[in-house]
Amino acid sequence: MLNTRRPPLDDGRVRQALLLATDRATITQAIFGGESSPAYGPLTAVTFGYDPLLAQRYPYSRDEAAALLKEAGWSDADGDGVRERDGQPLILDAILMTWGSVPR
Repeated sequence: MLNTRRPPLDDGRVRQALLLATDRATITQAIFGGESSPAYGPLTAVTFGYDPLLAQRYPYSRDEAAALLKEAGWSDADGDGVRERDGQPLILDAILMTWGSVPR
């Protein structure tokens, strides 16, 4: 779970950049060996109400992700591979739960 009330995820451009920078096809192939399709939202492709247009909404694009982060003020000024803004590194805090412990 990501807290969208705290920086840097309080900026929609950063959240969009994360979506664009995630190579879902490669991740699902590596983890599930082709036995699962990539997720593009909270519903699977076989779930009633699934919108297949979501798969086209945020296609994998590192360049677009980088442009959004730059627009939001995050850049790698010192060339160390970590984006910073106002001297602070871009760090994401996430709460991860193990399978089966997701609250109902």
